[in-house]
Amino acid sequence: MKSIEAKIEAFIRTGKGDFNAIACELFHRQCHLNAAYGHYAATVCDHCEGIARWEEIPTLPIAAFKIAAISAFPVAEAAVIFHSSGTTSPDRSSHYFKDTRLYELSVLQGWPSRPTGRVRIIALSPEPASAPDSSLVHMFRTLIGHFGDAQSGFVQDHERLTALLGSLQKEGGPVWLLGTTLALNRFLDFCDARLASFTFESHLLVMETGGFKGRTESVPPQHFYRRLCATLGISMFAVLSEYGMCELSSPFYTRPGAEIRAFHAPPWVRWRIVHPLTSEPLPCGEKGVLEIFDLANLSSALAIRTEDTARMTDDGFLLDGRIPAAPAKGCSLTVY
Repeated sequence: MKSIEAKIEAFIRTGKGDFNAIACELFHRQCHLNAAYGHYAATVCDHCEGIARWEEIPTLPIAAFKIAAISAFPVAEAAVIFHSSGTTSPDRSSHYFKDTRLYELSVLQGWPSRPTGRVRIIALSPEPASAPDSSLVHMFRTLIGHFGDAQSGFVQDHERLTALLGSLQKEGGPVWLLGTTLALNRFLDFCDARLASFTFESHLLVMETGGFKGRTESVPPQHFYRRLCATLGISMFAVLSEYGMCELSSPFYTRPGAEIRAFHAPPWVRWRIVHPLTSEPLPCGEKGVLEIFDLANLSSALAIRTEDTARMTDDGFLLDGRIPAAPAKGCSLTVY
C-alpha cells in the first residue's frame, strides 16, 4: 500500500488522484501527529474521526502559525523553516519542513510555462543566503535551478538590472523576470527617472506577486500592469500574477493575457470562499474569506483559513483585500 506521501507525490507529478480520499487520510494523520492542529480540529468539530469529505475538514486560521508549532514532527528535526514577513519575530508565522522535496515539486509542477530549453531567469530579490527563511526566494531558486541557464540568478541593483535587460533584449533569447509587485514597481520608478525602456515583445515573461500591502507607493493594479508592459515592451500575455504565502506549499497563478486576473489552483489544491461568521460557502461573485486545502502541506495543516477576502468567478477567484484589522503580510513586505 502506498504511503500518504507517495500518493501526494504521484498526484502532484501527474495532476491526477482522488483528492477527497487523500485529503481525508492526510487530515486524520495530521490530527494524530500534529498536536496543535488536532486540538483545534477537536475544538471546532465534534465528529473529526468520522470526517469523510474534504469539505468537512476544519480549516486552521493562519494566525495559528504565529502562536504554535503547526508541525507533524518535532520541530528540532526541521531542515527548513519558512517565516512570513514581519517586523518582529512574534508577528511572524513559522512553517516547518522536514525536507522541501514536495514543496519544490509543487512549485515546478504548478509553474504554468513549459520551455523547450533553458531560460535566462532573473529574480529581482535578495540571494537565498541573505533570505534563507523566505519561501518566495526558495521558490525563485527552485525555478532557476530547474529551468534557468548558467547565467540565471538574483539581482537587486537597478543599474545592473537595466544593463542586463538591455543586453538580453538584443540577444533575443527567452527571459523570465521574477519579482514582487513592490520590487518591480520600484524598478519602474528607476526606469522612469532615467527614461529607460525596452522592447522585449514576445520573449520576456514577467511574474509578479504580493501586491502593495498598503504601502504609500500603492497604485491601482491596472495602472501598474499598463506601466509594466509599456516600460518592458510586452503585452499582458507576458505577465503572470502569483498568489502564495509562507503557510502554503502550492502557489496559484493567473492566466497570461486574461482580462480578469483570476487565480487558478493546481489539481492537488482545492479552495472556497466562505461567509466569515457562518463558514458557509458563498455563491459566485459574493465577497467572503478565502479557505485553501493544499495536499502539499504534508507535515503542517492541509486546510487553512486565510486572512484574505476574495470573490469566486466562473473559473477561479479574485482577491478583494484583507479581512478588516488583519495585518499586512507577505514576501512583498521584505523581498525587494
